[in-house]
Amino acid sequence: MSTTEAQISQAAAAREPAEVSVRPYAPSWLNRLLDWIDRLPGPAWLAYGVVAVLSSVAGHFALWNAGLLPLWQFDPVQVFWGVYLPAQLWIIRHLDGVARSAFDAFRPAVDLDDETAARLRHELTVTPARPAGVIAVLVLPVTLLYYALDPVGSQVEGYGPASLAARATAEWFVGAVLFVFIYHTVRQLRLVSRLHAATTRIDLFQPRPLYAFSRLTSRTGMALLILIASGLMANPPNLDSATFWTIWAPWAIGVPLFAVGVFVLPLLGMHQRLASEKEQIQTDADNRLRTIMGELTTAVDARDLSRAEGMHKLLASHLSQHDVLARLPTWPWSGGTLRGFATTLLLPVIVFLIQRGVIELLPK
Repeated sequence: MSTTEAQISQAAAAREPAEVSVRPYAPSWLNRLLDWIDRLPGPAWLAYGVVAVLSSVAGHFALWNAGLLPLWQFDPVQVFWGVYLPAQLWIIRHLDGVARSAFDAFRPAVDLDDETAARLRHELTVTPARPAGVIAVLVLPVTLLYYALDPVGSQVEGYGPASLAARATAEWFVGAVLFVFIYHTVRQLRLVSRLHAATTRIDLFQPRPLYAFSRLTSRTGMALLILIASGLMANPPNLDSATFWTIWAPWAIGVPLFAVGVFVLPLLGMHQRLASEKEQIQTDADNRLRTIMGELTTAVDARDLSRAEGMHKLLASHLSQHDVLARLPTWPWSGGTLRGFATTLLLPVIVFLIQRGVIELLPK
């Protein structure tokens, strides 16, 4: 059992304060960056706008310096990638806010002392410094290797050293943010699974706390789908590219599958617990039904019509209750949450079909 699981179990069973630090580890460079942006004077959107401008300028500088675009002429694709970076940052900050509110909504379903709750809230929203640093370091050589393997597909052919450095820096930072986000997501949702396992109050008639984390898992999956679909739309892969089947195709297929896993897998444990609770309630109801049927049969055999009539009414009421129990959901999400995610899941497919249709319409 992990340290976190042990702390949850101990707090749930004994309700004693856990001797843990509220900040058990240092925050990552990404958390520090987001905190710094939040502390800047003025609205946060202004800071994200400045990031978008700087990122866009870096991309344009690479083209201007290489002579691939006239000076001061702007390329819509580069503008998009400039906006892409602050969009990533805003999404991460937004999802951390969703995680905090989801945890607060979930907390009535589990017994936790305040110190343990503070630590878990920290773990849900803060990435450890060391893994995030390792990811940032590894993304750079991967980016350069991509350029070397396929300069045409990566669109860096004709770049000089300065242009290549500007392009690599911009893409390295975007990639580092994305992969730290993915790592943070995996880590965050594993903790959601452990919290569900520690739930002490399962009530099918008051499921709101049990549904709380479905907002986080669905929105995280949707964010991943939107990020990859918009990236493919802005920079559609060449099917004849040397890296399409080795990089783009696995990425385009893997991200939707990963997004589905992000949404569903952390909720499986809660689904199983809700299903078990429903089965127990239905078993009790079936036992009562058997008793009622037995008493009704006895009354009918004894020609006791008044008692038989009362038992018949009781039977009708119990059958109505049985129907209500059968309709109780065991998946911890609302219908709207599922529809929103399913709609977003189709986005990469729609983008790909649109791109292929446009390509086919272009003159040969």
